[in-house]
Amino acid sequence: MPTRLLSAASLERFVPGIAFLVYVLALMWLLVRFLRREDALGRGLNLVLTGHPAEAEQVFRKALAAGGRMKPDERRRLLTSLGDALMDMGRYEESRQCLESALAMGDPTGSCRSSLADLWLMLGREPDKALEMANQAVEASTDGLGEIDSLGIGYRWMSDILRAGLWAQRAQALAGLGRMSESQESIGFAVRLASGARELLSGRWRPRRLLFIVATIGVSQTYWRIGMACLAMGKLDDARDSFSIGSDADAKRKYGARCRQQLAQMGVPVG
Repeated sequence: MPTRLLSAASLERFVPGIAFLVYVLALMWLLVRFLRREDALGRGLNLVLTGHPAEAEQVFRKALAAGGRMKPDERRRLLTSLGDALMDMGRYEESRQCLESALAMGDPTGSCRSSLADLWLMLGREPDKALEMANQAVEASTDGLGEIDSLGIGYRWMSDILRAGLWAQRAQALAGLGRMSESQESIGFAVRLASGARELLSGRWRPRRLLFIVATIGVSQTYWRIGMACLAMGKLDDARDSFSIGSDADAKRKYGARCRQQLAQMGVPVG
């Protein structure tokens, strides 16, 4: 029997499957891009998140020194990440210089301004600057995370959990200024945005490993910041609950460790 060309009706039946395949491939490309980087940025970020900032500093500095043809956005990311590593080591002035140099190169997702907000919060001075940077980071994230949103509503939680961390940071800055009602409102936004990632971690179904990592880091960071905001407002029970959520979400990395440290200081037994 001679081979016949597919009819228009037959083609229509294949289109949804092809579209879904393209969708999945696009998703996996994005996840690999953010979480399986074999370059200096990926290696350094992993070292920062697992509590090895001094080693991360060497990775970032080596890459910056060798990057003759480096694109501006890659240099900006490396400088921001170096600033974070220096901040974790208590080298605050060097951190500020790196972050301000990165900010001068642009900040489409708000990550650099978020790091500057963290720096001012950690120093405990000039709280107005911390709030200014936190507000700008929230505003930048609205458009800057559109690449993730474009993958579809099923993965909207990925950009939501990143935004949740920024709203929680804003709440922390507001609490430091004594603006309690505004801080509580920002906490409400953060909690709602984090709900999708928390559902991923609830055990109802086991996500792919890469998705799981995004959720654990995001939830842990968000609830550490919420806990710090609650501490500043004197809401000790809420702070304890938030730190417990953050610790349970990600016991192995930076923000889970910070949550456990706060719980220990509050006299709460931690594993």
